[in-house]
Amino acid sequence: MDWNEGLLEQWLKLYFAPRKLQRLIRQQWQAGVPADWRRPLTEINIFWQKQLPEVCPNTVTKLARWLRDEEHSEKRGLLLFGGPLYPPLLQQIDDPPLLLCYEGSIECLRLPQLAMVGSRNATELSLQLAREFATELAAQGVSVVSGMALGIDSASHRGCLQKALPTVAVLGCGIDQCYPPRARELKQDIIRYGVVLSEYLPGMPVKTEHFPARNRIISGLSYAVIIICARRRSGTLITARLAAEQGRDIFAVPHNVREPEGQGCNQLIQQGAKLVMSAADILVECESWFACEPTNVTASELLQQETQQEMQQEIFATGLAKPEMLANVGFETTPFETFVQRSGLSVSQATNELIELELDGWIKAVAGGYARVRR
Repeated sequence: MDWNEGLLEQWLKLYFAPRKLQRLIRQQWQAGVPADWRRPLTEINIFWQKQLPEVCPNTVTKLARWLRDEEHSEKRGLLLFGGPLYPPLLQQIDDPPLLLCYEGSIECLRLPQLAMVGSRNATELSLQLAREFATELAAQGVSVVSGMALGIDSASHRGCLQKALPTVAVLGCGIDQCYPPRARELKQDIIRYGVVLSEYLPGMPVKTEHFPARNRIISGLSYAVIIICARRRSGTLITARLAAEQGRDIFAVPHNVREPEGQGCNQLIQQGAKLVMSAADILVECESWFACEPTNVTASELLQQETQQEMQQEIFATGLAKPEMLANVGFETTPFETFVQRSGLSVSQATNELIELELDGWIKAVAGGYARVRR
C-alpha cells in the first residue's frame, strides 16, 4: 500500500490525542469503525477535531521512511482501527490501539490466536513446557502470541519457530527497536515466520509504563491466555487480569508449592483459572472458541452509548471518568492496602481501578505501592 503522508498525518493526530478523546472518537464511530478508514477525520465532529494535536512533520516523515524502506517495505505496514486487516478480537476490547505498526507475515493474524506468558526467571522445566505447548498448539493451526521477553515469552516463540510455524510478538518499544537487546536474532526469526507488532512508532525507546499497555494487546488479540510460571506480584498477573476484563479464558499450569517463582499460577487456579497440564487440555476448548466469530456492537449497545453522551462530554471536559478513584492516590507513595481502604472496594475491584489509572497515565507503580504523576 502507498502510505502517503496525508493519510499518515491524519492517523497520527488520532494517535497522539489524549486517551479519553480517543475513546470518545471510537464511540462516535458507533459500530467501532469509521465509514472510510482512509479519511478518519471526516467521521469526527468539528469540536473534537479542534482538540486534536498538531503532528511534527518530522514524525510523519520518519514513519513514512520506515514504511517505504526498499529492503523491508513488503513486510512492513500499519494496522489501522477499522481497516480491513485490523484483528477483529482486538477491535472489541475497551481500549484498542488506533494504530499498530507491524513487520513480518501479516497473514498469520488470520489464524486463531492464543497468548502464552510467564516469568522472565522461569525454571528449566517451565521453559521446556512452554516450548512444548507452543509447538503443539502451532502445529494445530494456532498462532501463539507473546511479548518476546526473556524466559517464558521467548521459549513460547522458539517453540513455534523450531518447526518454522507462525508466532506473534507484541513489543513494549518502537517497532524498529529490540528489547531485550539479546533477542535481536529471535526478532528476525519471528519476522521471517510470523509477525512483530507494536503500537509505538519507530524510534520510541523502552519505557516501564509501556509494558502494562503492551499486555492488553497480547490478551486482546487472543481467545485465551496461558500462564506458565508466574510470581504472585508480576506483570504476568496484570496480563491475566486484563484478559479476565476482556472476557478471555485463562489457563494456568500448576507449579511446585515450594517455589515462589510459580505461585502466581497456583493463585490463579484458586481464583478460577482452568488448570492445564498439556497442550491437549487447551486444544479440547478450541472448537467452541473458534466457532464463535467476533460480532459488531449490538443495537442495544449503540443505544446505551447514546444515552451516555452527557456523561461522555463530562469525561471529555475533565479527562477522567472516575476522579474519586484518583483522589485516593497521593503524589507520595500510596500502599495498595491504603487505596483499598480509602476506596471501599474489594481487592479485585481496586486492582482494576489502579490498572485503569495507570494505563491512562495518571499514576505509576513504584516500590511499596503507587504514586500520582499528574494533576
